[in-house]
Amino acid sequence: MKRTKEQAEETRQQLMDTALEVFQRVGYAAARLDDIADEAGVTRGAIYHHFGGKAGLLTALIEDASSLGGEAMQGAIAEGGTIAEITHRILVSSMRLLEDNRRFRIVKQLSLLIDPASPELQPLVERAHQEAETLVQQISGVFQMGMAAGVFRDTLNPSTAARALLAYQNGLAILWLANPDAFSIRDSAAELADVFMQGVVRQ
Repeated sequence: MKRTKEQAEETRQQLMDTALEVFQRVGYAAARLDDIADEAGVTRGAIYHHFGGKAGLLTALIEDASSLGGEAMQGAIAEGGTIAEITHRILVSSMRLLEDNRRFRIVKQLSLLIDPASPELQPLVERAHQEAETLVQQISGVFQMGMAAGVFRDTLNPSTAARALLAYQNGLAILWLANPDAFSIRDSAAELADVFMQGVVRQ
């Protein structure tokens, strides 16, 4: 039984790896389950068994990438320091992850191209909206603590500052992904984070 579970997990991971390559090559909308199954060396039924369909595959890839981002954030927090130093480090780690991790980078590109009007992707879109609002609340709490400690400007609106941080991250990601040869987001990460922090740190 243990071997059966291991084989099921191997099949699931193989399908995710293959779907990632197919989605990158032809785009999510044009990708066909038959092509993914053929390249993974399994039946189409295996996709339905593990993921319920193409939307389930994309959802699993996004969840996997989200876990990578969460691990990078936790690593940045674990290093300690002031709230300002931790916030700066989180910004830097998220930008470096984009260039360093191919899987994370491809999924980020796919997530930016999701059609919010697609019926099959509605659950994914709604979940993304909910998670974004939860993230805004969490980051707002960080800014509130930083303001209370006198680290961040006391004139900040914590929610606005949180949205600005996420917009800054996403905007830089879009800019870099559109033309990776223009600059290295990894090498520029610390300086880019400095620019944002200058706007929120108390002088």
